[in-house]
Amino acid sequence: MAKSATTFNYDGVWTIDATTSSFFCPVKSKRLWAVVQGGRVMKLTGLPAAASGQIGPDGAVSFILKLFGVTATVNGRMNGGSGAGGWSSNSFICARGDWRASSGK
Repeated sequence: MAKSATTFNYDGVWTIDATTSSFFCPVKSKRLWAVVQGGRVMKLTGLPAAASGQIGPDGAVSFILKLFGVTATVNGRMNGGSGAGGWSSNSFICARGDWRASSGK
């Protein structure tokens, strides 16, 4: 069965540049690497956080990061070899931001 034009395999290593729009957050930007297998986020490097979630075949991104009692919700959209979206957390200091991703290291 052939893949439709809107389906893309997002498995592999993704470089993610995350930024915050929160004024008091001490870290304004962070580079991370995510390993995706079967559409699931299997490993996150660059931050000591646990990640769980997925990238759907249509490119919809939805996952959760947990780090030292802080939970961040990440959403967005992938389109081929790149993607972008936003994140928000329960942290007062680092409450929200944006991210951009590209395939490879």
